[in-house]
Amino acid sequence: MKNIIRLSFLTVITILLSCEDQRWFINCSDCFANEPESAELIVKLSAVDQPVLVTVYEGELEDSIVYFIDETSLTEYSINVGLNKKYTLTAFYIRGNETYTAVDSSVPKVRFTEDKCESACYYVYDRIVDLRLRY
Repeated sequence: MKNIIRLSFLTVITILLSCEDQRWFINCSDCFANEPESAELIVKLSAVDQPVLVTVYEGELEDSIVYFIDETSLTEYSINVGLNKKYTLTAFYIRGNETYTAVDSSVPKVRFTEDKCESACYYVYDRIVDLRLRY
């Protein structure tokens, strides 16, 4: 019985702390007085010697609806996208003779809060896409 309670507690804590951009934790400096019509999708990339090709697709990767393509050497930048739509991103890395592709997706959404900041405001959540290489 104790193990079940411990496991349940750990599961709840893991879920609450698993996302970088959760709707429960708001940075009030990112709030808007008026409801936004778009969002800045934050893209995190690995630092590499050669530029990385980033492709943003509307919907699923399999749909092949290209929204944006860019080549960059930055480790983080943002892309303006619409709200409540799924975006799938790919990053194409070249290291030596090897190529790697990182894939992630996000559905940026907006929410209204009256009590989490000094004044009522709108905030965007689920807007971070992690395309960093894992070693």
